[in-house]
Amino acid sequence: MAENPHQSETTRRAWSFLSLERTARLGLDETAYPDELGVRYAYDTYVAHHAEVQTGDLAVIRDDRVVLGAGWIDKIQVGEGHKTRRRCPACRSTAYKFRYTVTPHFRCAACFAEFDQPEQNDVTVKHFNADYSRTWRPADSLFGVAELSPI
Repeated sequence: MAENPHQSETTRRAWSFLSLERTARLGLDETAYPDELGVRYAYDTYVAHHAEVQTGDLAVIRDDRVVLGAGWIDKIQVGEGHKTRRRCPACRSTAYKFRYTVTPHFRCAACFAEFDQPEQNDVTVKHFNADYSRTWRPADSLFGVAELSPI
């Protein structure tokens, strides 16, 4: 990757950003976050380490299985907004999955409750859009997410 002019080498960080274009794994129709692969990563205040991501950091973009590419973050746009949070009605965990062929369609991975619809509530959030488009490079070959490790 090219040298990043925004930060000194001692303050730069690399982030593994999970990019899922749609929330199909939760059985929902709307887009979870308006990511655009190769352009920007969208996240909000409910994403772990949201306040630590800085201009000049390296964004490593991946899906559930493979690393897709990387780019240096040139700017981060911040805005206020609302978000619908969905949780297991029994234990309030967000660790539930949609099941296409079984009813009830939802099952919680934390407490194993089964339900027809998750509990929903609207919350106020800050939305962030990290733009890495100028230096985006797709991975030459796809490699597994398990190969990434914190250092």
